[in-house]
Order: sequence, then structure tokens, then C-alpha cells
Amino acid sequence: ISLTPVLRGDAQSVRPFVTSGLTAGKHDWRMVEDARWKLVSEQGAMKLFDRRSDPEELTDVAGQHPEVIRQMSVHLEA
Repeated sequence: ISLTPVLRGDAQSVRPFVTSGLTAGKHDWRMVEDARWKLVSEQGAMKLFDRRSDPEELTDVAGQHPEVIRQMSVHLEA
């Protein structure tokens, strides 16, 4: 892994997606994020946060960005 993108300020190219999840009993929680977006799936319900304009992740913008959900949800199953 090269640190050149980080030193140039382009950290997104270093880690395009980070995924995590938890399944315990009836609870299923999964998350995928990149430099701008965070997609959370909780019991199959999707929430999308634009961390660039909402760093506190208070506003779900899933209804306004279905294309981002389609692109990122592929990585939920990976």
C-alpha cells in the first residue's frame, strides 16, 4: 500500500469502502462507508448519511440519494 495518496490529501483512494456488521439473535446491523457517505442497514432498513455536510450523522438522506444506496449496498454483502 502506498501512502502517496494520503500525503497528497486524497485519502479516499486509499480506502474506498470500510464495512462492518453485527448479527446477534434477531438483530442484524451492517454498515459501509467511504470518505463521504455512510450507509447503515439495521434489520434491512437503510439509512444514508452525508458525512461531508452532516459530520454528526443526524440527517438520513437515503430518500434523496437512491443511486448512492444502490452503489454502496453491493458492499454490504461482500
